[in-house]
Amino acid sequence: MKIQMLKTAVEEIIIPELDKIKSNLCEPHLALEITNERISYIFTLLNDLSRRIDETNKRIDEINNRLNRRLDETHNRISNLTHS
Repeated sequence: MKIQMLKTAVEEIIIPELDKIKSNLCEPHLALEITNERISYIFTLLNDLSRRIDETNKRIDEINNRLNRRLDETHNRISNLTHS
């Protein structure tokens, strides 16, 4: 009799509570999974932007070097003209 009462109590009280706890644990897990996916996407975008910035900086450096060479050449030509 006591065993039957214990079994009934477990089935009617404890198991439903455990099911509620289980379902409540799933919700944060899903939110965490979605957040992780978003963070992963953001990191992908940041990596792409970083690569683009590096490429742009490289082009700027190349243009700067080219302009400096042209300025040096022009300066040398002017110097040669004034010293001749």
